[in-house]
Amino acid sequence: MGKKFFEESEKPYKKKAPEMYYHKQRMFRICYGFFIGVHYFLVVASISFTTITIYMVMDEDLSLFIRIFVSVMATITTTLQTILRFDKVGEGYICAMRIIEQAILEYEDIEGMELSVLLQANKEAEQMIHNMHQ
Repeated sequence: MGKKFFEESEKPYKKKAPEMYYHKQRMFRICYGFFIGVHYFLVVASISFTTITIYMVMDEDLSLFIRIFVSVMATITTTLQTILRFDKVGEGYICAMRIIEQAILEYEDIEGMELSVLLQANKEAEQMIHNMHQ
């Protein structure tokens, strides 16, 4: 009841954008969530392995294999976090999602709005993602 009321009250002209735009908006949001999730996983792993490495320097009772493994993992996670910059990749997807979202809202809220606003927003969003990967 609550969700349906909210959705209907937000559309004064009872217009609904084609479903593919909602799907595309949702996919951009999922891509953003994935890349930010991987970024924060690498941040936490990097900090954790680096902290353990610092502790291992002070503890002489640990085996050489454990020391090497943790040190290599600290290096790998820090390097991946620094080089891949998943947080910057995610920014492109969330910006593209906002472009699509704004176009959907304009289409639904303005009485005489045509589908061309959605098509133009789609082109802008795709161009933003394309430019992000160059």
